[in-house]
Amino acid sequence: MSIATRGVSNLNLLYGLKSDPKIKIAGRDLPAFYEEAMLSMGIKNSKDVFSPAFLSGNHGAPMFNTQQAVDRYSKAQFNVTGSGIPINSTTVSVTNLLREIGTVMDPTSFLSHYVPDVMSEASTVVVETIQQIKGVQQDRKLGQLFPEVKKVGNQSATFTPGYSGEKIVVDEQDILSLREIGTNNFGIRGIAQYLSIWTEQLGVRMYTKKQILNRQAIFDGEFSWYGQTFSFGVPSENTLVPISGIPWATPTGPGGVYVMNPSATPLTDIRYLISNEPSLRRLKPFLKGIAMNRVTHTWFYSNPQVQQLIQYGYMANTNLVKQGSRGATMEDMVEYYLGGDIKIQIIVDDSTWMADDKDPLGFAEDSVNYFLPDGKIVFVFDLSAYGGNTADFVYTPAKQNGGSFLEARPGMFMVMEDLTQPGSFGGYENPSIKLLAGFNGLSRIIRPNDLYIFNALA
Repeated sequence: MSIATRGVSNLNLLYGLKSDPKIKIAGRDLPAFYEEAMLSMGIKNSKDVFSPAFLSGNHGAPMFNTQQAVDRYSKAQFNVTGSGIPINSTTVSVTNLLREIGTVMDPTSFLSHYVPDVMSEASTVVVETIQQIKGVQQDRKLGQLFPEVKKVGNQSATFTPGYSGEKIVVDEQDILSLREIGTNNFGIRGIAQYLSIWTEQLGVRMYTKKQILNRQAIFDGEFSWYGQTFSFGVPSENTLVPISGIPWATPTGPGGVYVMNPSATPLTDIRYLISNEPSLRRLKPFLKGIAMNRVTHTWFYSNPQVQQLIQYGYMANTNLVKQGSRGATMEDMVEYYLGGDIKIQIIVDDSTWMADDKDPLGFAEDSVNYFLPDGKIVFVFDLSAYGGNTADFVYTPAKQNGGSFLEARPGMFMVMEDLTQPGSFGGYENPSIKLLAGFNGLSRIIRPNDLYIFNALA
């Protein structure tokens, strides 16, 4: 599966699952092997895991989709699955084959749209920015020389990527002992199914890493790699706080859980920031909306000021509700409160990841966390007329994404290295399989002066 990117349409960049064409898994390449193995499980196949646009090679297509798994009835003779676990001789009937839900990937998530992918053939990338135009023309008397104006210049920022990757090693014991899930025949080895599951596991973790990098760039204005932190130079005054000085939620109880603060005035805060905040005035014509997670939206929606507006203002005006382009929605209500001349979209993002014991942000193992932090709101602007997005995610070349050292290509990679073949590193003496996934790249804030975050908890 390949895609063509802007400016390098004939490069045939590989983006996603791949394997060395000289190495075949059961006579097939990795995508074909993966799909057949997933189909045999009756849970997911490649079309379930990866989006149709991604599989067809469309540039910029979301990698994952969220199609429903196939329901399948199967029988087997076992108590629990897993390598090295004894199989009980008692006959049991498996009526459902289930998957535990952890990280939830949503290809329509806010970060996937707000931070588009960029492919770069260089290891270091440069962004050039033309300076702002400001001021007003000066007076001139007849016969007087024209006053000279300081010319608008440009400045550049250089970005060097970080590197991210993981592997799963499948040893000889796994190859020989893992049995096929959901069958009555224990003589059928299940390594194909487990390779499919582990491939998906690496893919989900890779996607999560990318989104966490996006989160750090947008909400912290920085990039972290191997314990080092690099700032994108977002001005401190671009972090806005409630004009009333009252946070939308406050911690209560022994656990310090945040609950809605009834004294807060979120509608007043939003109206002031959009209509009166001095630093935002130049960007007001380009405002599209604000983005937040479900927790922050709940604090907003359940606030007494908002509820009072719904009950006695907006919803009481039946003609206004009927005329609303979307009916009685939150956007219509806020537009009504702002005076009707400001059109704003409220984006609520529910994408989450489940942390493990090595979570880069320090969240507790097994905790489920929103990619958009609690209490943080992003102001979204359409700046396409001025060159493009506020942020992007740039991929730089990775050796693992090319067939040889001459073909290093940018993009996510997922490689199956077959070390069971004669002459390989493992060979017949120590056969093994390695699954590797990762990318070289980073999130970039390319418009640091135009990134505005509202901290509702300040």
